Amino acid sequence: MSVTQPVPSREAFLVEFPGYIRNPQAVVQTLGGVDALTRAANSDDSVLQLRFRPDDPYSHPLYGERQAAAGLLLKIARKVADPTQHDVKAKVLACVHTKFTFSGMADYQYLPVDSSLSKKASSTSAGPYGEETAPLLCVPPLFTKADVPLDYAFKNFRASERPASGKAKQASWTLPYTVQEVPAHIQIGSHPDSLMTAALERHLSLRPIWTQFSLHQQVLEVPQAILELQLQKLCYQFKEGPWKGAWIRRGHDPRRDPLSWQYQTLQYNLPPAWYERLTARQSNASAASPGTAAAANT
Repeated sequence: MSVTQPVPSREAFLVEFPGYIRNPQAVVQTLGGVDALTRAANSDDSVLQLRFRPDDPYSHPLYGERQAAAGLLLKIARKVADPTQHDVKAKVLACVHTKFTFSGMADYQYLPVDSSLSKKASSTSAGPYGEETAPLLCVPPLFTKADVPLDYAFKNFRASERPASGKAKQASWTLPYTVQEVPAHIQIGSHPDSLMTAALERHLSLRPIWTQFSLHQQVLEVPQAILELQLQKLCYQFKEGPWKGAWIRRGHDPRRDPLSWQYQTLQYNLPPAWYERLTARQSNASAASPGTAAAANT
């Protein structure tokens, strides 16, 4: 026997509460009250916070994500007084197009030894602004920044992405400093970029070791990306050692050439504050340049 009922135009939203509900009013308070539920329902990008201890200002919330849904809100009733009656009545109350799902896990949390301190911390004693007295509760940070479990397994890649050899793939132009033999010299072939390759070969014959920046100053017409591709064919690099990061002509071993000491590289890092001051100084100089030019023209 089928039952047909009209679908009302009234809309409702669903909250998948992660717990057993015994007191609906207490559940509403854990979700921030009716006002918080209304704001979450009317905002498209809002999240719903769930605090299992709503009276504790230091309680860490769970975050419910807004998701699309397709369902109906039903009201099912039957007479409890007469257990022999099996007449069940169902009525469609509203359509459900939105739901909030709490897919995250509850985090561990430190709590004060005296539970009354958490309630006292929310209200301070009277006094001048900035001099109010309050219990000293040094609450530690969160145990984890992510509430959704991750399949990390202490690795930066999945097992299916591991190469067949079991070792990470290494570029053919980067070599360890302890390598016995360096790559042999490559003859220039007949290909469309032979002129550019010949220009690089000419500079490499005058000087076997270059940094990419210094070599780019000699061939400014070649973009940096194309220059690096050509250098990978004609040169190699050491991953460590005195010539780390420099492009070395294939067939040349600076470890066996005493004159190659003059091409050794030195790398150092400056603190971020130095770059921030440099950027601010350049911005101020560029902003002051038009005013100076205008004053000179006047």
